[in-house]
Amino acid sequence: MLSRRQLTATLLLAALSAGCADGSPPASRPGGGVSFVLDRIERFDWNQATRIEIVLDEFSISPQELKLQADTPYRLVIHNIGKMRHTWSAPDLIKASAVRGVTPARGETLPTISYNEIAVSSGMSKELAILPVEAGVYEVKCGVLGHALFGMSGNIVVAK
Repeated sequence: MLSRRQLTATLLLAALSAGCADGSPPASRPGGGVSFVLDRIERFDWNQATRIEIVLDEFSISPQELKLQADTPYRLVIHNIGKMRHTWSAPDLIKASAVRGVTPARGETLPTISYNEIAVSSGMSKELAILPVEAGVYEVKCGVLGHALFGMSGNIVVAK
């Protein structure tokens, strides 16, 4: 008989394995985005999603204001052209969206631990597949200590 700790670890490992079994980026899960749209997120042809380029540099995010439409899939390509590591952080947007996953550029060494803050190495890119669900104005910033104070911040406006 398994102990409570062993059972918890086994169930957690099984859940993580099931989410990535086919090698595709994981879909949103409860607590990591809007879970009730999971059936819709898988129906989209993500190759046809609107592609938007986002550029991180010392010390700016471009575009500083990004306008998105609710219930429209996007591929946000986050490029770091700066000389240091930067992050793209929009936790409230992630909570109000369904996230299909993050795809790193070839050679990118920084792992994506959380969709809430996507770390990007200097000279590298990552692509976030996202379906905003709830309209609103969401803050985006670089989560590296002090970078937002130097101007690495902006807004994402999601319209219905």
